[in-house]
This record gives sequence, C-alpha cells and structure tokens, in this order.
Amino acid sequence: MVAVVMAAATTLAPDRIFALTHRVAPVTRVWSDGLVRNLRRPLPGGSFVRKFAMVALSFFVGMAIAAPAVAAPAPLALTSTAYKNNGNIPDKYSCAFDHKAGNDISPPLAWTGGDVAAQSYALVFIDTSNGGKHWAAWDVPASATGLPEGLKKGYDLVEPELKGAHQRAMGNASVNEQFFGPCPRSKHKYEFTLYAVKVKNLPGINKNSKVADVEAAAKKAAVGQAKLAGFSTAKP
Repeated sequence: MVAVVMAAATTLAPDRIFALTHRVAPVTRVWSDGLVRNLRRPLPGGSFVRKFAMVALSFFVGMAIAAPAVAAPAPLALTSTAYKNNGNIPDKYSCAFDHKAGNDISPPLAWTGGDVAAQSYALVFIDTSNGGKHWAAWDVPASATGLPEGLKKGYDLVEPELKGAHQRAMGNASVNEQFFGPCPRSKHKYEFTLYAVKVKNLPGINKNSKVADVEAAAKKAAVGQAKLAGFSTAKP
C-alpha cells in the first residue's frame, strides 16, 4: 500500500497532495504543510529536489492510509440469558408461574458497552401495549453490569453488588416492593429500558415515588439508554 501511494504521489500536483493529506489523517498535516509550501515555490536542484520532496511526503501519506482504524465504542446494550430481544418472556417471570399477579421472579439482566460516563443506572419495565408501568429500579451502582435473577422483596435491594439501589412496582403495598412481571391474558409487548444516569442518586425520588416518577427522573438525567423487548400472553 505504501509503495503504491509513494509511486503515485510523485505525479501529483502540490495542491492535490495537500488536499489528500488533510483528508486522510490530521497526523500528516504537520509534515505536509511545510513541504507543500516549498513545492509551490521554485526549488534549487529542479526535478530531483521536487521528486525527493514528493517521495518524502508520500511516505507519510502512506503511513496514514496503512494505519489500522480505531474501532468506535460499542453502544450500550441490554440483554438477558432468559430470552432474546423481541422474544417470548418465559412464564417463570410472570403471573403464570404462581398464578397471581405481582411479587414475581425477575429475569437476569446484563448490560455492556457504551462510552457514557454513568454515575448510576436505572431500569424501568413497562407494558408498551397499554402503557402500564410495572416496575423500576434506580440508584444502581455504576460498577454494576447487571441484575441477578430473582431480586428479593423490599424497597432497598439487598444484593451486595447492588448496595444503595431501590425498587418500586405497581399495585398496592403487598406487591409494590418486588418485580411485577407480565400478566396480560393476551399478547402484549413489554420493554425493559436501561438508563445510564449522570448522577449517583436520582433527585426527587424516594420511597413514596411511583414507577412513573422514576421513569421521568431517569429520562431527565440520562446520558444513554438501551432496551430489551419481549412478548407475553401470561395469565394467572
């Protein structure tokens, strides 16, 4: 690659090489600017000096072209080992498992990638078919890379890796402190949304907050997000 570029560059006009080096990579600009300025003036030594300058310049152009590209950071992604995106949510994580709504087993979740500087994470689980806001977790530590299956009941998440995080679900006091899974009785689409949040603690959110409050605060403080969708027809 470098040899081909060097050979070709000796036939190019100075202005053409100047444009090429500036388009290929900024690192060549320091070397090309001075050389091209000289190529625009008559040079002692005639064609030999001109050709030498062309070859030197083409060497740096070739280095820039041949250099491997730096991969862009992977986007923030949310996954589960329980089901694939837009797949069917297993009954284990719904009201069909114990034949009653609420206090359900939460699926395992994991997140990867993203170049966002998150101070914490928040998750919201909603029924997109009717807008029902089922469950939320927030103030999840920035060091966390997922949620284990079967979060324990309680406003404060007791799992060691989630220290400081909280949860809230829809429904009355008997079911609003644990994951509230699908229970649509017909086919509905559900979404987990992961929010990478720019603050350690969501402002204005406390034990009396509802899932909708958590969602609104997370959206306002988000610096990135990812979704995981699934379908369910569960019934008690």
